[in-house]
Amino acid sequence: MKNSVKVTIFLWLSVYLFGLFLGCNRKSPYQFEPQLVVFSLLIADYPTPSVKLERSLEIDKKLPEEGLGVVDAEVVVSIDGDTIQYAPVEDKPGFFEPLDSLMVNPLETYYLNIIVPGEGEIYSMTVVPDTFRIIQPAEGDTLYKSSHLPFIIWRRSWNAASYYIDISSRTDTTHVSGTTISAQDTIFPIFPFFFGDPGDYVIKVAAIDINYYDYLKGEEGHPGTAGKEETSHVYGGLGVFGSCVVESVQVFVK
Repeated sequence: MKNSVKVTIFLWLSVYLFGLFLGCNRKSPYQFEPQLVVFSLLIADYPTPSVKLERSLEIDKKLPEEGLGVVDAEVVVSIDGDTIQYAPVEDKPGFFEPLDSLMVNPLETYYLNIIVPGEGEIYSMTVVPDTFRIIQPAEGDTLYKSSHLPFIIWRRSWNAASYYIDISSRTDTTHVSGTTISAQDTIFPIFPFFFGDPGDYVIKVAAIDINYYDYLKGEEGHPGTAGKEETSHVYGGLGVFGSCVVESVQVFVK
């Protein structure tokens, strides 16, 4: 009886391991196609930023020594008839810097066009959200963790798809609290765990466009991942070409 059970177990185990072997050696019906991945975030009242361009890599492949950065590409950002040409950064493969930088203006529409010879073309556009201001807390306010903390209150930004709240310590660079909230909200509670040790903190509120909102939503694992063209708003590739307006106040926490 015992021998019969052992034989049965052995046979089932053999079948199971053979199935695993076939499964591991079975080729996937999905063919990996490398894609161009771009990242650039325009911030209102700052110069036009750099553009990062890479190639996607199959998940089980080893990162090549030369990295994934694309060097041979024509990168252009245009706005209202003005065209900004970009040039590759010599010691940073995949990064492109503007030759003539312009200040990013709220409510303006910016267009990105990238051509990689022999690989394809990327196109995207973003409308920079409008300016706004933080009403509460005020610059230089003192907040007490042991008592009732105030709400962060700000005026609405036109064209913002969402807001991103960031609280960071000016002394402890490892302490950062960040979260994305709805564009319908202009008030956000401050909790004691947002702060570490007493000291100076910077509270930032960023009004972000739909491109960057969908990108962050995908990064956080929400429905509509940033890797899909319909939510990344990058045509011909992946990534994000987005924009935002940032307001901040410095407070002291006791």
